[in-house]
Amino acid sequence: VYVAVSRDGGRTFAAPVRVNRVPGEGRLGGELPPRVAVHQAADGSTPVVTVLWTARGATTEIKVARSTDGGRSFGMPVALQSPGAAGD
Repeated sequence: VYVAVSRDGGRTFAAPVRVNRVPGEGRLGGELPPRVAVHQAADGSTPVVTVLWTARGATTEIKVARSTDGGRSFGMPVALQSPGAAGD
């Protein structure tokens, strides 16, 4: 899962940044697209970028990772459901 950020209204984009940490785990088809949310930080500084995606390894998980530097880097992904939860 990669994110590329534009700071000029979409005319140009920075180099893509990897969000997930496990190669090949992202399931990014039309039925399970990643979701991206961008919002202003509480102090009004650099925007926060949050990405959610479906990850498949031994089990299927919904994961989320957040960037507090405007999409330049992302923190460690977090699984949103309990281990062993059924379904996506």
